[in-house]
Amino acid sequence: SSAPKQRVDLQSLDLAKPIHKNSLQYVGDTHLYVIRDSSGKIVKYGESAMGKTKDGLSKRAEAQVKKLERQSPNEEYKSQIVKEFDSKASARHSETKYIKTHRKVFGKESLPQNKSDR
Repeated sequence: SSAPKQRVDLQSLDLAKPIHKNSLQYVGDTHLYVIRDSSGKIVKYGESAMGKTKDGLSKRAEAQVKKLERQSPNEEYKSQIVKEFDSKASARHSETKYIKTHRKVFGKESLPQNKSDR
């Protein structure tokens, strides 16, 4: 006599989905970066968990620098990592503080590449 087969309810199995790096629940290396134009003026703050290039630059920021340079071929942009964090939430919090402070000092129209105060 064989033991009765047990049905496995797949819905109830806790197959913990990995947390996406864009989620505020993400815990792991995340950094805050700036992008500057050729005059040194900051045009954007951002945060990313995509990691760094072999030169230690932000992969995300460098992709944005390339895009900006395609859109404005006569302008040069540079990215720089400002601060490193161990979670998305702390990086996002810092990014928001930097943006709000920057706009308080330089005006609402500063940071043309940041669409919001987030």
